[in-house]
Amino acid sequence: MAASESPPCRTADLLQPDEYDEYSWMLLEDHPLRSHPTDCWPDVFAFLGRCYTALKQRWTERLFPVLCLFLMFTMVVQFIASLPYGISHLLLRKELDNLGTVQWPAEFGDSPAACLAYNPLAHADAITYAVDAGCTGVRADVWLGRHEQLTVGAKPAADATLQTVYLEPLLAQLDDANRDPAAAPAGVFPADPTRPFVLLLELHAPLHAVQPRLDALLAPFRERGYLSFTNGSRTVSRSLTVVLGGDLSVDAADVDPAAVSSSLFFDVPATAPAEHEHEHEHEPNTAHPMMHPYTASTNFTSTIGAPRRGRFSRPQLDQVRAQVRAAHARGARARFTDIPCYSARLRRVIWRMLVREGADVVEVDWSGCQGRWWRGFITFGGHA
Repeated sequence: MAASESPPCRTADLLQPDEYDEYSWMLLEDHPLRSHPTDCWPDVFAFLGRCYTALKQRWTERLFPVLCLFLMFTMVVQFIASLPYGISHLLLRKELDNLGTVQWPAEFGDSPAACLAYNPLAHADAITYAVDAGCTGVRADVWLGRHEQLTVGAKPAADATLQTVYLEPLLAQLDDANRDPAAAPAGVFPADPTRPFVLLLELHAPLHAVQPRLDALLAPFRERGYLSFTNGSRTVSRSLTVVLGGDLSVDAADVDPAAVSSSLFFDVPATAPAEHEHEHEHEPNTAHPMMHPYTASTNFTSTIGAPRRGRFSRPQLDQVRAQVRAAHARGARARFTDIPCYSARLRRVIWRMLVREGADVVEVDWSGCQGRWWRGFITFGGHA
């Protein structure tokens, strides 16, 4: 104990006895005016040093808990934001499936532009979903499966065929709408019976291998007069328009244009013409081996790109207009595909711009974009 005690401080007289004034007799012996420490300082500096050390240690020790608390708070906020989607998915899955996941805005009702619904998953009620969402057609991925069956979906699946998922429901709806032979032909749209339903088939197999089977599946529609067709250079619209897409250029040497059915239309690339080709834009492009182009497609992601802060730049708008002109120069409708699954507000900004700039067909993702709430956290400009 004695070793831990600090040595006593030596003091020196501050004033000599003869220097005291008349009040010096009132000063006690330990008064600062009589003497002050010479070999040690008051404990205030040691106290401040101990406080600084304690605060420094507490800051380093509490920094990690503070960060953990912040991360936990962020996770709680995200969980609360996603809770309605989780509850609706668990309890109202069937009702949400019946309502669909996309809706073409009513503000585009007076515009000639239309939407084309796309879902890589095969649904038995795909036709009904598309009509309820306000779209005029669907896009389906088509594969050539075993026994020459045409299957649909993101991957070949024997249980989801083109006939069972799309053609049979379409034929049933068209037969139901045309039960009265004396009435005018009607389609699947109650508000506009004369509007054709567009079935765009994205082929993942050679056309020369798909066409014989496809012609056989479309025979009932052709016999009942439901299929749109071409009569020379004129297109006659009926209740169903079948469009074939995909990389059809590989079939150029294997397909005879004269052998292609007049009821099959094709999707071609909408490549913007070069400057020296602008003078020939009014002439339809007939170099494609398929003589019935219906749509000319542009990949929105690779060609246009996303808006920044909710606004499109001048070069982006010029590129959209060039693609629309190129499609119309081919005598086809301008179609824009592969629009990223952004937030609902940002996708509406993109749709509105495309409709304003003259797009005829806008492909919308039908695979649940609105349910992917987490994309709003990583999409910049989504609130514009």
